[in-house]
Amino acid sequence: MNHDNANQVEIYTQEDDPAYLRLLQRLLHRRGVESPLVCFDSLAQLTERLRLPGASGLPPLVLLVDLDAASDPEETLETLEGVLRLPWCARLPLIILSLQKDAALTQRCYALGAQAFINKSGHAERLEQLLEVIRSCIHLALHPERDAQDPIALLDSW
Repeated sequence: MNHDNANQVEIYTQEDDPAYLRLLQRLLHRRGVESPLVCFDSLAQLTERLRLPGASGLPPLVLLVDLDAASDPEETLETLEGVLRLPWCARLPLIILSLQKDAALTQRCYALGAQAFINKSGHAERLEQLLEVIRSCIHLALHPERDAQDPIALLDSW
């Protein structure tokens, strides 16, 4: 498989807002990023897919997880932590989305290995920054030899 093509990177998400996903896909497409958004109905479905035999043979992935799509953000993080312990998942680029402004939650996400914690409230500049973070994470997915555990320091001040 030729990993020089960013179009081969899939973005796995359990984002529960179809309009937000369509907007995100459209904006990525306008920037020349053709990576498909693969949407799961729940984090449980997403993590099941990552645990399947042969999952390590998936194309390069970026995980885009919406903490607000679940009733308990802590449970979501515990589930993610379990998946990220799988050897082949440990270096997957991870972006966390949330409407919450909680410094402890933000730090927990970074401790888990997230490259970014993004407050997804309706500001256009945040969406622009999300697009840049996704592009950076696609680059990390294509070049796993780089240290994917280094956070992308853009969005801590929210």
